[in-house]
Amino acid sequence: MALGGDLRLNRLDLDPYLPSVRGRAAVRDLAKTPLTPVSHARELTVDGRLRVDSLHLRGVRAHHLETRLQVEKGHVRLHPLKAPLFQGAYRGDLRVDASGTVPRLTVDERARGLQVGPLQRDLLGEVMVTGTARMDLALRARGRTLGDVLRSLSGRGAYGLEEGEVMGMGLRQRVLEAVNPFGDGEEGGVRTWIHALHGSLEIREGRAYSNDLEALVDLVHVAGHGYVAPGERRRMDYRLDMALRGEAEGIPDLVDGLVVPVRFHGPLAQPEVELKVGEALKGELDPDLEDSGR
Repeated sequence: MALGGDLRLNRLDLDPYLPSVRGRAAVRDLAKTPLTPVSHARELTVDGRLRVDSLHLRGVRAHHLETRLQVEKGHVRLHPLKAPLFQGAYRGDLRVDASGTVPRLTVDERARGLQVGPLQRDLLGEVMVTGTARMDLALRARGRTLGDVLRSLSGRGAYGLEEGEVMGMGLRQRVLEAVNPFGDGEEGGVRTWIHALHGSLEIREGRAYSNDLEALVDLVHVAGHGYVAPGERRRMDYRLDMALRGEAEGIPDLVDGLVVPVRFHGPLAQPEVELKVGEALKGELDPDLEDSGR
């Protein structure tokens, strides 16, 4: 069957085809959701334009989505797939190879100016991080369920975040209190301000590794490396090295120059935060001990 032309939909709601649970549980259940059968694509030939005025997916609302839809011999392509999204812009190229027994997906995405706070509020019902984000992803995957796809993800990417904050953490205050417990502390330490953050990604078997994160957090320079595993595992293991410099407001002379490792590990929703103050102090003392022994 061959189809062509333009199709415009006022509203496309995908929620009825997904599990009814919302919040973080919804993300876990989505991993178990079978992908929409794509075997019918082997029998279709399509080349046309698709416009959706309002797309609903798990609480996320996208408006004015446009793409070209091509289907031939089990190969499906949506390109260019573009839409304004959370005060930013999204552009993508999605390909599905349904010619075999297990669907294969190829995704090339680019997003700019996304407001991550409203995105999380719509998707998860809560806001953990705010800011303006950018993302570039080139991914490959295969599987019959979304969980299979997430576990098989591979590819590369880059990310950035500007003028945001992490709620309920107060990372800088926790570090300063740990290295200088007799200090006066700081007010307003329940949030961690992210002035700028960027890095690259290498995705292997569903894990996203980033070994070159650089950030300015609460006016403290940060470098980091580690991985995040979304999907059913939903875990992370990440190390940040926070360089305390006297030129940053509020950094006492006592800890000026100290580099404090901070490890985040465990469930994505509530990772354990481990301040390795002993390691930082040892690194400062060792050179002095070597000098005194000469």
